[in-house]
Amino acid sequence: MISSFLLSSCSRKNGITNKTWIDLNRYISNDDGLLKWKNDDGNIESCEGIRLSSSLATKHTEMNADCEIEGYLVENNIDLDEHITNIDGQLEYN
Repeated sequence: MISSFLLSSCSRKNGITNKTWIDLNRYISNDDGLLKWKNDDGNIESCEGIRLSSSLATKHTEMNADCEIEGYLVENNIDLDEHITNIDGQLEYN
């Protein structure tokens, strides 16, 4: 992940792989130290240590981050599979 952009290679319906990206800052915000979904401009720029993890049990991808609340950093995560999906080789919010 570069800044708030998630970069990926996604398969198209015809099997060809497409390089794609999505700006997560448009959809995720730091709401009092918690990562939450937004439909308008979000703000994850006040978070540090943004990283991705994947659960073998659920097969979901999570974004983990340390987000600021009242001067302290709080570790939390958000399940990207709730709203980010591959639509014919393009990362999309739904």
